[in-house]
Amino acid sequence: MRRQLLEHVSGHGRLHHAEGAPLPMHYSIEHFQDMLPGAPGQPDSPGPQSIEGYLFSETPEKFMDLQREDLTLELEDGRRLRIQLTNLQGSFAATGGFF
Repeated sequence: MRRQLLEHVSGHGRLHHAEGAPLPMHYSIEHFQDMLPGAPGQPDSPGPQSIEGYLFSETPEKFMDLQREDLTLELEDGRRLRIQLTNLQGSFAATGGFF
């Protein structure tokens, strides 16, 4: 199986959380499409998509407080993405697609 990069986006956004005002964040996001091998002589077919990325903050200690929360990242272009932090350095995985 191979992964095809569909989109890479980075910018400044806001991280919405249950504990208060949105936090300003810089982000880098990659949106992938897994490609499943086709039968001999047949093309690969699209499989699941995944979205992952990194948040960069002037106060990275905030990631500890947000580790188990459901978060929404608001991108510069207005799209939103529900995410879960996967470590205390700001890595995340999306829990759905852009909305």
